[in-house]
Amino acid sequence: MRYVLKQRELVAAPDEPADARLRPGDAVETLVPQLAALKSIAIQFTGPSEGRGYTQARVLRERYGFTGELRAVGHVKRDQVLFLARCGFDAFELGEGETAAGALDSLNLFTSAYAPGSPGAPPLRERFARTRSSRR
Repeated sequence: MRYVLKQRELVAAPDEPADARLRPGDAVETLVPQLAALKSIAIQFTGPSEGRGYTQARVLRERYGFTGELRAVGHVKRDQVLFLARCGFDAFELGEGETAAGALDSLNLFTSAYAPGSPGAPPLRERFARTRSSRR
């Protein structure tokens, strides 16, 4: 089942094939020539220790400005959903045994983040830096 993140809620969405798919070892740059025409990109997670998809998502969003759907597929567990969302994923195909309710709970584990990410409020370190500089 595919779930789409909308305003901090996971909404069930019809299964649709992605326009493109990246495996862990694939270079994001291979998609750049057709990026403007792509509506969705699925990024494959092959196991619990596979983290290259996080980087692929950040590069697509931040360096190349991809605004379409980024979908995490494969070995996607509830504990990853918050961090996947912070890297730019907005759709998830949860792994076997995972529920939307559990994944939604994980989105609410933390209300603030120290490191930058997308989307959301500025990270704590930026807010603290602004506070410190305004006191001077």
